[in-house]
Amino acid sequence: MEKGRFLQIPSFSALVLVLTPILLSPLPVIVPGKESDCAFVILWVALYWITGCLPLGVTSLLPVIVFTFMEILTLTEVTNAFYFNGTWLLLGSISLAIAAQTTKLHLRIALKILLLVGTSPKRLLFGFMLTTYLLSMFMANTVVAAMMIPIVEGVLNEMRQYEKQRKDNNMQKGARLEESHLNRRNVDMEQMPDDTCLVKNTKQDGVLKNLSKGLSICVPYASSIGGVATVTGTMPNMITINILQTSFPNSEEIGFAKWFFYCFPASLITFIVAYFWLLWLYFGISHPKTWFKRSNAKDTSTKMLLQNEYNKLGPIRWNEKWVLAIFFVTLLLWFTRRPGFMPGWSQIIDGKYVNDGVVALTTVFILFLIPQERPKIFTDKSYRKQNKKRLRSILSWSDIQELFMWELIFIFGGGLILAEGAKKSGLSAYLADQIGFLVNCPPWLTCLCLSFFGMLITECTSNSAVTNIMVPILVEVAVAMRVHPYYICLPPVLSTSLAFMLPVATPPNAIAYSSGHIKIVDMLKAGWFLNLVGVFFITLSINTYGVVFFDLNHYPVWANIQNQTDILSDISNGTSGRL
Repeated sequence: MEKGRFLQIPSFSALVLVLTPILLSPLPVIVPGKESDCAFVILWVALYWITGCLPLGVTSLLPVIVFTFMEILTLTEVTNAFYFNGTWLLLGSISLAIAAQTTKLHLRIALKILLLVGTSPKRLLFGFMLTTYLLSMFMANTVVAAMMIPIVEGVLNEMRQYEKQRKDNNMQKGARLEESHLNRRNVDMEQMPDDTCLVKNTKQDGVLKNLSKGLSICVPYASSIGGVATVTGTMPNMITINILQTSFPNSEEIGFAKWFFYCFPASLITFIVAYFWLLWLYFGISHPKTWFKRSNAKDTSTKMLLQNEYNKLGPIRWNEKWVLAIFFVTLLLWFTRRPGFMPGWSQIIDGKYVNDGVVALTTVFILFLIPQERPKIFTDKSYRKQNKKRLRSILSWSDIQELFMWELIFIFGGGLILAEGAKKSGLSAYLADQIGFLVNCPPWLTCLCLSFFGMLITECTSNSAVTNIMVPILVEVAVAMRVHPYYICLPPVLSTSLAFMLPVATPPNAIAYSSGHIKIVDMLKAGWFLNLVGVFFITLSINTYGVVFFDLNHYPVWANIQNQTDILSDISNGTSGRL
């Protein structure tokens, strides 16, 4: 059984696979209507997602099959979900990450940052967190966590070897001193072997154990926090933007730059708090002057390990330079397309059809054209020899086939299908009616409660699954309350990415748990406080600068959907559109 997925027991999976549709089948019979049909499908998919009895991508195909049989959506409407704007952004961003992975550019960046930060335990903790945090902003946080955990393993193995060698030396030294004491009665008492070495060894073992836990647990935490800052960092971000665009076709687009400028401050503060929390939890917080003390032999050996790994990469190569250049060009185009505080280049050229997905695909296409090695066109013989064999491009289709996480496309499309089915069948409006008591609560309290709910429910299942199910309902709640949809939808979604207490909550958590250095108790101990911190700063940001950033004090015109049900208008009578 795969570690971290404690529900993947064959007999249990078989029971869930068979009994779930059987036990849920009375629902559409007892309560006829499209709403109950859609609820049947969503519950079926949700239980499969939660239990993990099938891969998430396979389960995501269920709505495609069942919605068409139940005549909730046509096949055209179902398949359109897989070709939405966000799908191309997902394709492009992951392809860029694959290019960095195949050229080992991401490894070079990670090792360089670790060498610059330092190799003492406290600096290592900060170095691994900072590296993971920065990379997770622009690469899928799952990919970053899978890359960083083996580096953690290498560092810990080097430290274990050093500790073992140090213990052996202490034992040999103690034996020599004891033998000398037996031969000479007048021996300096300071040289006598006593229990000091044993106490020191025990203390060092405790430090190494805490370091193993700290480094293993800081990687998934930093990757989740960094993934919140950008649209491409984690799946729930892209799912939310696409559901909002399908629900409100006339809404203002939340592009890469706008999402980053809003989410980065809360992400950065949460990152800083997370570092000091883990520092206190595993090492204790000492005087800042001790952070810059000279390295000891153990730190030097760790630095030599990292330096050797970095030296193996050699000088930066042609393909790495091109990937780095393309990456920065992509970021520049993303940030300047629609920055929000000034007209972007797409607005200047009146590029109504150009979005972040088109930018990502354009830059990725260029990587398919550039050769992996510098072509030697100035030497005739070399040029003729190269012509005999076709030059390999920096990014090849075989790399995409091998390394692309195709499951994400199905999860992404399956979630959009569920959202569209819930909207078209009227289930979202019905559920919004059932939680109509939230209308009588202050908007800030509703936002806080929904954020806590999103964070807690994600601890038991995938954050992508929770986002797919929750956002369509939140859209209807926002319309019912006559509150800006961003105010109701964004904080709960961001909270689903900041779930730190259980392995199943996020893919980075599961990857770190599978390393074997941390237990569920360790994640509970370290994660509960960061869960509260994440929800606090997310709700604080939406209620402070977020009000100005998204103009949340006014209910937007584009949120006045003509086909909303009469129930929603009845619920929203007497409510205000201001926060």
